[in-house]
Amino acid sequence: MSYTPWWSQEDDDFDPTEGPVEGEEYSNWQLEQMADALLREDSKRELCRQCGEYGEKTGEVESQPQADEDGNPQVDSEGNTLFVDFPELSCPNGHRWYEGEGRPRRIDGPNPILFENHLQDRRRREIFTSLGVPDPSIKRGMYNRTHPQGRKVNTEEQRKKNGASFFR
Repeated sequence: MSYTPWWSQEDDDFDPTEGPVEGEEYSNWQLEQMADALLREDSKRELCRQCGEYGEKTGEVESQPQADEDGNPQVDSEGNTLFVDFPELSCPNGHRWYEGEGRPRRIDGPNPILFENHLQDRRRREIFTSLGVPDPSIKRGMYNRTHPQGRKVNTEEQRKKNGASFFR
């Protein structure tokens, strides 16, 4: 009998994108995965460029021939012209656009979405001390020091002119 670590004891065949099934019991981990899947799906929705409302597919699709960089139509191995379908979206205010032309929702903005990997990154960068508060020199002067054999740095002029970071 082999030992299975506690962190890999969850169901390997669990698919969080399928959604909950009525009458089935889920672990906290599975519920969290389903919630994250819903939030990721919502973050990919398109917003209207004019009013900022969510767009829904209208059912109309416009097909355009697929072309290369020179404008020549692309064909498959049998010589048939390849087409690209562009579904039409509409917002509640009646504005219409084709998929890919709208503004992406993304995970930032007025209602940002923080996933577990974002929280882990924040915890990783957090400064911990055994007593009291962290030394201010960790955040201020001591951090941006250089060493002759260390990383290359941008000059103050480069940082102001180009908005570059301290290190290259």
